[in-house]
Amino acid sequence: MIKCEVCDRTFEGRTNKITCSVNCKKVHAKHRMIERKYGLSPEEYDKMVVAQDGRCAICESVGCLVVDHDHATGAVRGL
Repeated sequence: MIKCEVCDRTFEGRTNKITCSVNCKKVHAKHRMIERKYGLSPEEYDKMVVAQDGRCAICESVGCLVVDHDHATGAVRGL
């Protein structure tokens, strides 16, 4: 049995497989991209979502959040 890296569910599959479903695979890919591009771990990203109550830091709308960052320094300002 293998444990999914996203949802912690156990599943049967190839030993090189790290996610249990297509949805978990998409979440994992998003987390990897954000970590690689902005240096935010999945835990840090989730903390920012909770701290901002799931709302955009700029317009306060609810929806798909993207990382707001300074292009000169790379510093993350919010989501």
